[in-house]
Amino acid sequence: MYGKDDISAQEEAQNFGSWLQSKNGNGKRTQGPCKEKSEGQKADRCLKPVALRFNFEFSRVYRYGKFASGKFLSVHAMKRRPGTRQSGYKVDPILIRTGFCANKRELGAVGRNRVRRLMRESFRELQDELPQGYDYVFTYKSGKEIPKLSELSNDMAKCCKRLRLLA
Repeated sequence: MYGKDDISAQEEAQNFGSWLQSKNGNGKRTQGPCKEKSEGQKADRCLKPVALRFNFEFSRVYRYGKFASGKFLSVHAMKRRPGTRQSGYKVDPILIRTGFCANKRELGAVGRNRVRRLMRESFRELQDELPQGYDYVFTYKSGKEIPKLSELSNDMAKCCKRLRLLA
């Protein structure tokens, strides 16, 4: 790729990402907002949730999953079968796959995206307590006003407790 005379470009390509190590201070790269692994914890908890992308995946969760409704949103949850595939590849059985839906009819594009951001943040808080190997779809109920993050988080937790996903 590089010529033999261009040593500086080769060294830069090999040391790519070293700026990330220097910002952490401890010389370790992080995978995101995961906690340090202790002896009792599984290393798989650091995995980021994967998004549901296709219509048939959402439809499958709606049709075969469990359902709970709250004041602001509804939650559909479905335990995945071991051989589930996404884009031709087998899905890891410990992954959590999520989908977030909001109607744009009353909120418009800006309101819809804000509600989806709030739902993602609420899910991020609950993620460690939810069981692995499930597909979740969170659907915002139409409303004129957008709720606060704390209200949405409480509603999401209540719905998950109704589905017996949280202790």
